[in-house]
Amino acid sequence: MENTVESQYESAFVWNKFLVQGFQEQIKSPFWTVPLVHGYFRQVKMSVPKKDFWLTIIARRSHHFAGPRFLKRGVNELGQVANDVETEQIVFEDTDDKIPPQITSVVQRRGSVPLHWSQETPQFRIKTDILINRDEEYKATRLHFESLMARHGNPIIVLNLLKIFEKKPHESALQLEFARTIDDINENSPAENLILYACMDMKYYSQRGGILPYLLLVGSSALERTGIFHCRITPTSASGDSTWKEEVVRAQLGVLRTNCLDCLDRTNSAQYAYAITAFGHQLEALGLIEELKISEDDPLFHNVMDLYEEMGDVLSMQYTGSAAQHKMFWDIKGQSCVISSFQEVIRSIQPYMHNTLWDRGKQDALNVLFGHCQPQQGKPLPPLLCGSEASCNDEEHGSGSNTMVQGRHLVLGTQNRTREPKYQKAFYSNFMEDLPPAGSLKKSSVLPLPAAAPTDEHVDE
Repeated sequence: MENTVESQYESAFVWNKFLVQGFQEQIKSPFWTVPLVHGYFRQVKMSVPKKDFWLTIIARRSHHFAGPRFLKRGVNELGQVANDVETEQIVFEDTDDKIPPQITSVVQRRGSVPLHWSQETPQFRIKTDILINRDEEYKATRLHFESLMARHGNPIIVLNLLKIFEKKPHESALQLEFARTIDDINENSPAENLILYACMDMKYYSQRGGILPYLLLVGSSALERTGIFHCRITPTSASGDSTWKEEVVRAQLGVLRTNCLDCLDRTNSAQYAYAITAFGHQLEALGLIEELKISEDDPLFHNVMDLYEEMGDVLSMQYTGSAAQHKMFWDIKGQSCVISSFQEVIRSIQPYMHNTLWDRGKQDALNVLFGHCQPQQGKPLPPLLCGSEASCNDEEHGSGSNTMVQGRHLVLGTQNRTREPKYQKAFYSNFMEDLPPAGSLKKSSVLPLPAAAPTDEHVDE
């Protein structure tokens, strides 16, 4: 096996890859360096009656097309999107053994809308125009979904949380462009590669009695199609210290990919809904509970919520410089409207201050870290142009900029696609039936996973 970062790790999540690759080439081994992962990690011990277990949440940020919010939007020419985060939720029983006898896991993704789009840097307005460069062949978008299929399998399920109803089209026009793009790609794709999607206007449902029950329905439907990973581990020797046999009981096939405009606040709420649904299935698979559903009155429901709220703040700080707005979580917890409204205002202003004062410097530092800008002996320093093509030395990362290079610019709100009737609902999907009317759901509901026959595949270590 080749001794490189790529051969040992998923290099997209190794943020110091450029810094260590020269050293590794000299010593012919990746084991003298530590891969640095940027994102979020938390492992906590929880309990159900008479049993303890561990919950681990890992959010891995991709270093491809990475940077602050207003400098990195959409997708680059290689299909890599901004704010790309893979979140894995791992559950296993607490035992005295060195290795737990069973492990369950579920993975989901978040990332910017995979179109060529950008948003003007805010100067005197908080809401600035969104610019789209329409690629009639959808090359970058196709590459993005192909990479997801290669890593996670099928189906790829898109949960698009961009607004659908706006008095003056802003992100709703981007929402329509994305939905139409997926439909166009699906027209020429084989049945096994169809991209499934659901589009939901969270504000519409939130204003009519609460959004969580509807997000749980969507999450349940997605989980029904992807499943979870479940593995049994048993020792192959009497001592139990040498080799282990892994029996894959069930494998996750496909992934849920969620986005809103920034892939932060609304996305985090939806990811929690999917996570708490999967959490019930994970505990049931381990034999820790009998029912698949975690009740909203169960302390576990709120314990997991606290972790995803914390994760949302960490990821938001990394992308925008401020904590996330957790309106759904605040409403569920019954926090003071005055306090939450004040927090919402402060957290809305902070990202724009960061963009004005510090974001370009942060992007320049990232360009050096990733090797986009490499000083050369005897030559003047190249310009640090926020990831522009002039300062990019690594073809792997494409141009690394949000500059539109094909087609024409569209200022959303003035030049839009025609919104056909199928796209004029607060929720529409190509794999789900219509949701119950807004405000009619007060309690959550989950769907059972399809029965999975045990596999005969084993891995000996």
